[in-house]
Amino acid sequence: MAGKITREDLDDVGFVDAVELAATGGASSAYKSAVTAVSTTSGTKRVVISGFDVSIERDTPVQAGDKVVLAGNAAAGTYTINTIINATTFDVVEAIVTSTGGTVEFRYPAGAKKVGVDTTGFSSSGATTLQSLLTDLDSSISPGTNTDFLLDNEPPRPTTNYAITRSGNVVTKEEWKRIDTTLLKSIDYTRASGVITQEDRKVFATDGTTLLGHLRVIYTFGGGQVISAEYTRVV
Repeated sequence: MAGKITREDLDDVGFVDAVELAATGGASSAYKSAVTAVSTTSGTKRVVISGFDVSIERDTPVQAGDKVVLAGNAAAGTYTINTIINATTFDVVEAIVTSTGGTVEFRYPAGAKKVGVDTTGFSSSGATTLQSLLTDLDSSISPGTNTDFLLDNEPPRPTTNYAITRSGNVVTKEEWKRIDTTLLKSIDYTRASGVITQEDRKVFATDGTTLLGHLRVIYTFGGGQVISAEYTRVV
């Protein structure tokens, strides 16, 4: 019928279903398991299967970006579908070795990516108490990662691992330490005429002394308020 959308105009690939949105990319996100793997080829990154049609047709769930988990062969591991070649063949994004046999499991990718959120680097915790949550967050901060985030944001403040240094009644330094008490981050404050004119934010490696990042912030005041802030990456 002219001017109206019919079922023939719709493809599953154009919609994010509830089950896809709820997916995490883990084992619970599998929509087809125990598929027979025929072969994988390193040069073309192709995977050949049997007994399951992955060709792009209406209402077929398999799409580029889905995860596939290979098991029982030399190519065992998790891969991302790049292109559907035909009903039983597709290639993957990651490098893959040549192999034969085994099984394939198909999974939806993390649902957040379907709606434009990149979850790379996200951390999660199953803690039920505040201290356990802070411990998990502390453990998720590894050397060489999250440095830029920490320069701009303060980590959790477990009462035993957070310290303030004062000169008289004004704060001159803040320090955050890991659960093992090694120094994670510090901020040194420079003051003039009763206001903070400079911050030196530093993030340290797991030894507590090696500097991973140093951000200097210089504030300019006018009329009793901040009119500009200049950020300089020192390290």
